[in-house]
Amino acid sequence: MRYANRIHNKHDRRISIRALLLMLALMTSIALPTLRPPVSQAQASGTVVGWGNNDLGQLDIPAGLSGVVAISAGGGHSLALMSTFDLDDLIALVNGLNIHQGIQNSLLAKLNAAAGALAADNTATACTKLSDFINECEAQSGKKLSVEQADELIARANEIRDSLGCP
Repeated sequence: MRYANRIHNKHDRRISIRALLLMLALMTSIALPTLRPPVSQAQASGTVVGWGNNDLGQLDIPAGLSGVVAISAGGGHSLALMSTFDLDDLIALVNGLNIHQGIQNSLLAKLNAAAGALAADNTATACTKLSDFINECEAQSGKKLSVEQADELIARANEIRDSLGCP
């Protein structure tokens, strides 16, 4: 009775039932999603693409859906986890960078102006100030900002612009 919790495979090797259940669970969680279309994917840009069966509109991705960092779907639902990165986060990111003080002050001035515009319910001006911020990041890329820093700042500013509905 010592091996009551074990079974034998085709090679007459003992396998614990726990190990077998774990293997089945892993195979199911890995294999089943690949067998059940439709499939959706959040891309690095934050956009969502989908492919597969669309008989119930499963692939009808909502217009303007952006900033998506993860997705999940089932037989009757789809979920998108969206980034909640906002101006305060971008300001904190700029403050945390080890960059030239003059560039940091200039970038922060643009972001603070955008925040002030949003507080005054002036989205158009906020969009303009974020564009100015992006233009400065592009101009300083590889100079006072590393290419990686500039790319990150531009991506985050564009996320915010998208969430505001900027043109």
